[in-house]
Amino acid sequence: MTVTKIKNIYFAISIVYGIGISLFSATIYLYLSKVGFTISHINIFIAVYWVVSILTEIPAGVMADAFSKKNMAISGTVIRGVGLLVVYLSGGSITLLIIAGIITSLGTSLNSETLSAWVINEINKVDPKYNFEKLFSRITMIGTGSALLFGLIGAQIFGNINLGIPLALGAVVLFLSAFLTVILLKNESKEKSAFSLNKTRKIFVEKFLSSVSFVKNKPSFLLVSFAFFGSAILTTAPIYQWQLFFVWSDEIIISGYIHILICISTIIGSHIASKVILNDTKKLYFFLTANLFIVSFIILSALIDNIIVAVAFFMLHIVFVTLDGIFKYTFLNKIVNDDNRATLLSFVFTIEAIIIVLTLAVNSWLVSIYGIGISWVILAAASLLVTCPLMMYLVHSYKNGRLGVCNENVDEV
Repeated sequence: MTVTKIKNIYFAISIVYGIGISLFSATIYLYLSKVGFTISHINIFIAVYWVVSILTEIPAGVMADAFSKKNMAISGTVIRGVGLLVVYLSGGSITLLIIAGIITSLGTSLNSETLSAWVINEINKVDPKYNFEKLFSRITMIGTGSALLFGLIGAQIFGNINLGIPLALGAVVLFLSAFLTVILLKNESKEKSAFSLNKTRKIFVEKFLSSVSFVKNKPSFLLVSFAFFGSAILTTAPIYQWQLFFVWSDEIIISGYIHILICISTIIGSHIASKVILNDTKKLYFFLTANLFIVSFIILSALIDNIIVAVAFFMLHIVFVTLDGIFKYTFLNKIVNDDNRATLLSFVFTIEAIIIVLTLAVNSWLVSIYGIGISWVILAAASLLVTCPLMMYLVHSYKNGRLGVCNENVDEV
């Protein structure tokens, strides 16, 4: 396949998948609140989601590397759609909500970065020097733009009719995304035709040991990964709670409009990322500076009473979160340049999931005492205590050549 055809397949599947997610993303927590769940219950749902992710992320990455990224993407998308239907049918039952969290997380783990790993591997076969930073920033812009309209429709049209409708429609579109994956993705040449538990266990061990060896030989991988984890503490609560925090009134739903502003802010951040070219040292300093802006904007958003001004600062927060995320993802992908890419990235996401679960636990306690806004402020301050020392050490290590082979790999970022 040509690079253009590979990109078009990646864009088509990613965009449809994103539309499925966007249909319910602006209303899911409003729906859970409406059917009787408290913020603590919602945090339990999210925590279960991430705990299952911790247990399944690395095995899913190993299976994607060892067997077929196509089959993993299909099964993951279908399972996530089923999880959404269970959320829709939960009806205030915490048991069903927990089951939904388990199913949804399993589907997400099976699909996690599988398509991204596929497009990177396929393009590398054709053009090893391809600029993936532009690819990922472009798919973020295109995907966000195409999903923007459906997010508005899901919240402001269907959500005002019934908050459960966006969930059901989202599941249907995810099933459509899986169907497109079946049609458009070709089976990889190394795919195994038969599934064997013993074979899976053997390959898992081989891939895991190979990944451990990679980490030992590249200390920069762990250093960069841990330096980026502070962002999880900062962004977790706002990502999941903005629907419940920015409320105009009980009768009027405005989450669809805020969703549009979030999408526009994401597009702006992605566009800036595609235009800004930084060398390694400047990029590392950017990570530190961006986190200072992200913290400042979320604190202002949480403390200002005027909802319009608060939302404006929240949008600035989103712009810098997007910039930060794109640069970090491509930075890690340049370090991870072997066949175990999905396994190693799954390791990063597993550690990040642990941090998210711990953050949610602390957030539930803080919300019960101080409310949503103050909990954001406290967590933002905590993230700075984690991020600043690690980022400064990362910059110092890079300047002194202690990142090993990382130096030669990230020059092209």
